[in-house]
Amino acid sequence: MFEDAHFIADICIHTSYVLSMAAYLVRDIFYLRLLAIAAAIAAILYSVFAQEWSIGYWETGIVIVNIVQVALLLRERRNAIFNTEEQELRESLFQHFSAVQLKALLKQAVWVDAPQGELLTEQGKPVARLTLIKNGLASVAIDDVIVAYCKHNDFIGEMSFVSGEAATATVATMLPTRYLMWTQDDLRKLLEHDEAMRVAMQTVLTKNLVIKLTKKKS
Repeated sequence: MFEDAHFIADICIHTSYVLSMAAYLVRDIFYLRLLAIAAAIAAILYSVFAQEWSIGYWETGIVIVNIVQVALLLRERRNAIFNTEEQELRESLFQHFSAVQLKALLKQAVWVDAPQGELLTEQGKPVARLTLIKNGLASVAIDDVIVAYCKHNDFIGEMSFVSGEAATATVATMLPTRYLMWTQDDLRKLLEHDEAMRVAMQTVLTKNLVIKLTKKKS
């Protein structure tokens, strides 16, 4: 009987370690916490069969903490409802963002309806915001010569956001334009607190920059 209990305890503790390792491999915090709960439950079973009660007490605390956090995540996800414009952005640009991450990103932004002729950046001057055009058209001029155009789903100010340097071109709306705008300081603070979101945002900006450079060459 003792040998059977010892055998089951070994299985439980190894299962707990495997689940813990799996938790470190997933990027979604929701699934990480679910795996952490499963790992802790396996460790609790180990403590029962091995009669290591102190381990069971600590692992029970871990289960409780993670259950509370899962409940909070589920509440956040229920609140992450997108309107038509936001859903289009989610499907076209921000596929690598979770619903909660994208909702937090959009919460930092402001929708702006700009008239024709509004300056979005000025060559040689600091850029205080990152802009994403939803509808409309903007010209990109270097030394007063138009070299490109920005339109639907194009970012403006992304190079400045990444490098921290002044604008390399003057960008102005050529038509009434609707865009989404983040202040660079607020966006940086948001991304600093979420590594996965920061990487996802870098992916979006890099992809958009590559597309614009490809269009410029063609």
